Amino acid sequence: RPYLGMTTYYVCEGKKYPVVFSTMIDYKVKNYGLFGDEGRGFSFSSISRKSAGGGSFHYFTNGKFIKSDEKYTGQSY
Repeated sequence: RPYLGMTTYYVCEGKKYPVVFSTMIDYKVKNYGLFGDEGRGFSFSSISRKSAGGGSFHYFTNGKFIKSDEKYTGQSY
């Protein structure tokens, strides 16, 4: 499932323009075994979400996205 999130923007004449946005793709992983507890009950499978890696920066310059050599390491802007 793809996501697109805008983390920073500026406002000009009442309109929001993105400055920094991030994309993410996640997927579900199903594990089989014995899971649960006394309150929830027990089940034989568990579903968790994982993210597809990436970590690239792209800059919007002259109407085009240009990939940078920088790598994203979890910092926040």
